[in-house]
Amino acid sequence: MAVNLLPQATAKDLKKADKSLRGLVLLVVWIGILVVIFVVLFFNKSLENGRLREAESDKAQLLNQIQQLGQTHDDYYTLAYKSLVLSRIKTEQYVPSTIGDYIKEEIEGNGRVMQYYFDAKGEVRLQIESPSYYSAVRIWHDLLKDRTIMSELNLTSFSQGKDGVVQFQLKGNLNLDELYKLHGITK
Repeated sequence: MAVNLLPQATAKDLKKADKSLRGLVLLVVWIGILVVIFVVLFFNKSLENGRLREAESDKAQLLNQIQQLGQTHDDYYTLAYKSLVLSRIKTEQYVPSTIGDYIKEEIEGNGRVMQYYFDAKGEVRLQIESPSYYSAVRIWHDLLKDRTIMSELNLTSFSQGKDGVVQFQLKGNLNLDELYKLHGITK
C-alpha cells in the first residue's frame, strides 16, 4: 500500500490555481493581440513606404517628361521662326510694286487701297476704301475679272462709316507668275 504524503488541495487552493491559469491565458491572449497589431502596423507602414517610393518615381518621370517638352517647345518656336524668315525672304524676292500697280489699275476711280498684304504662298489680303456700297461691289467685280491673276477673292469684312465711306477687306489667292507675264517681268 502506498501512503500519500502530499496534502490534499482544498477548494480555496483550486480557485486560486484556476484564477492564476485564467490570468496566464488572458495575458497570453493579450500579448498575442498586441503582436498581431504590431505586425499589421509594420506591414501597413512597409506598404505605405512602397507607395511613397512609387509616387516619387512617377513624379521624377513626369518632371523629366516636362523638361523634354521644354526642349520640344523651344525647337517648335525655332522652327516657326525659321519658317517665318524663309517666307519673308521669298516674299521679298517678288516685285511688290507690280502687285500694287495692278491693284491700283483695277480699282482706279472707284476706291483707294488702304493696305495690301501677300505672302510666299500666294495669299493676298486687300484693305480698300470706297465712297459707296456700289463702288465697293464694282471693285470686287473688277478684281475678279481676270481669274488667272486673282482667284477665290472673298469678302472678309465690310463696314460703313458715319461719313458714308465704305471700308472692306478682300482675301484670296494671287498667281504671281501670271501677273508678271501680264506686266512683262521675267524672273
